[in-house]
Amino acid sequence: MLTQDQKDSIAGVTTYQFYTLIGESSEIVSATIEFEYDSEGSYNEYVKSVIYNGVDIAGCLTLETLNSIEIEGIYKRDAK
Repeated sequence: MLTQDQKDSIAGVTTYQFYTLIGESSEIVSATIEFEYDSEGSYNEYVKSVIYNGVDIAGCLTLETLNSIEIEGIYKRDAK
């Protein structure tokens, strides 16, 4: 059993990288989400980068696409 101090010390920021498909032609991209975590779970998830052919295209994507990538990354991360 962990003490409250031990639980409070379990915290940090980390990333999770995964492959996904985007666009009309279903192009393969490498996406990285960054999130904070503590003893209660994770929070403040966001898409850090979306790499296509070696170029980060995250700034060119719509908010809808970024949200979709973020949700997919959270599901994939939690499934592990």
